[in-house]
Amino acid sequence: MMPITPSGTATRGPLSADTTFTLTCTGPGGSAVSSRSVMTRTARLSWLAPNGDTTPDGVTGYRLFYGTAPRTYGSQLDLNDPDARSHTLSLSPGTFYFAVAPLTVGGAQGALSNEASKMIR
Repeated sequence: MMPITPSGTATRGPLSADTTFTLTCTGPGGSAVSSRSVMTRTARLSWLAPNGDTTPDGVTGYRLFYGTAPRTYGSQLDLNDPDARSHTLSLSPGTFYFAVAPLTVGGAQGALSNEASKMIR
């Protein structure tokens, strides 16, 4: 427990799992307690390089695609790391669909992976 002054703040993060925070205020008139649960609502994506365990020559990163309908991706994110094999996205509640494609020198995009889905509650 971290004591703070009446006008102070406390910071904790980043969160990797759902967490409940409890605030207790104590003074001459007694104590008050309040709790708040925080849900992380994340999807952790992981993939293999196009040829398995090693990064093929010319791959400069990966493009993640995601959206709320199968094979209809309204969002994308470029990861400019040829050794990346996972990424965590924070999402709102709903069902999301995901695919990943390698990026090559010059920004060309390779073939999309198979699609995966996850329901975020």
